[in-house]
Amino acid sequence: MSRTIIQFCLDASGSMLSLKASTIEAFNAYWEELRSADPVWSGVGEPEMLATVRKFEGGVSVPMVTNVAPANVPPLSASNYHPDGGTPLLDTAMDAILDAEASALPGDKVVVIIQTDGQENASRRYKLADLTRTIEQKKEAGWQFNFMGAGLDAYAQAHSLGLSSHDTMSVNLDDRGNTISAYAATARRTRLYASGQVTNSHYTNEDRLSAGDTTTVPPIPPDPTKAPKTP
Repeated sequence: MSRTIIQFCLDASGSMLSLKASTIEAFNAYWEELRSADPVWSGVGEPEMLATVRKFEGGVSVPMVTNVAPANVPPLSASNYHPDGGTPLLDTAMDAILDAEASALPGDKVVVIIQTDGQENASRRYKLADLTRTIEQKKEAGWQFNFMGAGLDAYAQAHSLGLSSHDTMSVNLDDRGNTISAYAATARRTRLYASGQVTNSHYTNEDRLSAGDTTTVPPIPPDPTKAPKTP
């Protein structure tokens, strides 16, 4: 069974300070969901997962933990989550992609999760064109991306990065319940994709609604080039 490489980009910029408590709770719930004993896995045993968490904190991209099992991701707390500085979204997302590229073996699945409440304003090493080009290449290679945007037009921001509406959820971080539901939905998408029960990590409209996002995203139409042949 292939491994699943998880790269989680967590916003720890200054604007997240007022949302600190709900973010800590929801982030920890994400990993708890991945560690859950609920048997969603297909086949025998659980697929191996390697997790990396990267914060954009103090205006720079900071790794919190690298290539560990979900059970070994340390809980987020006031001692290791102290929002400050700008939002180097481009640098952080590119670092996550390059980390995953270095870690992934042939046949591995890759999921890159980006959570932010603001627009890019602090990257120094990469430009938007670098990220959008790289995301396009990785999506063509089968990589999955999930974008949780809060306090901004999440869909416009995601599209500017080269992500689709299916990859996106708008999160109200001011609402504790919505925040926890958004992270839980993202964890479910990760688990189902890792287990092989679904072919992508796209959010469903039910996922969005559970997090207070009333956006309805139409399903992707079937690809006529992949339609089954008539006997």
